[in-house]
Amino acid sequence: MTVALWTLAATLAFVLAAGVLVLVTPVTLALNARTAPDRRLTVALRFLGGLAPPIPVHDTAREQSKKAKPKDKPRKKAKRGRRGPGRAGRMIAAAPQLAAGLLRPIHLDHVRVDADIGLEDPADTGHLFGLVAALNAARPSARAVSVTIRPDFTRPRLSGEVDARLRVVPAAWIGPCLRFAWRVFGSRS
Repeated sequence: MTVALWTLAATLAFVLAAGVLVLVTPVTLALNARTAPDRRLTVALRFLGGLAPPIPVHDTAREQSKKAKPKDKPRKKAKRGRRGPGRAGRMIAAAPQLAAGLLRPIHLDHVRVDADIGLEDPADTGHLFGLVAALNAARPSARAVSVTIRPDFTRPRLSGEVDARLRVVPAAWIGPCLRFAWRVFGSRS
């Protein structure tokens, strides 16, 4: 009996330590979208600062190969009890601070955009390309960001590839989430 308890305690300690390790080490999100030769979007996560193998989150190539799922039956709506009168207002008021707190710890490793754009009218294509080029020139210069856009004056077109990698430490989201919960549910001011 003692050995079973020690084994259970060691297993729980290992799971807890692994969970803490995942929370305090960077998680990398890799995104790749392209339109040629076929349209494809892939999203993958890597834990432990990129040491773990990538875990595919979404891949449109896999989605196309799956059969169509049967539609769920509509569910009956459950009756809800009355909530506090100001909770929705407090949620709306606290949402911008939550969004800022969740976006702040996200670090951009790299973004690469390579695209061809074209509209039906070559003049509109030139106008759009001028606007995009001005925005590209106005952005802060960063080695992590590479934007290449080419105009196509011959036909309507939007094709290219976007490759991005973001990094975040999940534990950095605990503070903003707790502050949001306190503003909405805890404080009565």
